[in-house]
Amino acid sequence: MNRINSVALLLLTFLMTSFAYIHQEVELEVQAVLDGRMEMLLPKNFKAFSEDEVQEGATANVVFENEAQTISLALNYATAQVKQENIPDFQESFAGSVKAGYNVLEWKKDEIIEVDGHKIGLMEFVAKDKEVESYFMMFYTDVAGRLLISTFNSPRENMEEWAPLANKMVNSIKML
Repeated sequence: MNRINSVALLLLTFLMTSFAYIHQEVELEVQAVLDGRMEMLLPKNFKAFSEDEVQEGATANVVFENEAQTISLALNYATAQVKQENIPDFQESFAGSVKAGYNVLEWKKDEIIEVDGHKIGLMEFVAKDKEVESYFMMFYTDVAGRLLISTFNSPRENMEEWAPLANKMVNSIKML
């Protein structure tokens, strides 16, 4: 009986240690992006890839990814001119494009928020690409009069951990 208790205790200790290792808290830090035009919280361990390093065919100017390249934030700083008062005008168009371009399984959010006095369009949804289900948070705003369209994504099974962090990232945006 003592041997069974010892093995059970050892197994419980191993499982607790493994769980703690797997679910380490993600540390966010403020980083300047877009050549210092904007700052936001980003995961400390994410690596930045410039436009030259991003996969061929991608439209992002910079992509931040975790080491496993399963979770990412892509920033596309377009040349299109846009003003703050026009941000709500994009809402219906962007939502329609998402619904047409993605196999949306679950629509979570489609709204305009204000962060640090700046309007930001925000959409959250779960979509399926081939056999993979992913969580997406897309947001758009103007930065120095140009359109910024950003996409955060993670595997659906990581959504519970990453959706609150993605919201923290968006709600930390400050224009410089």
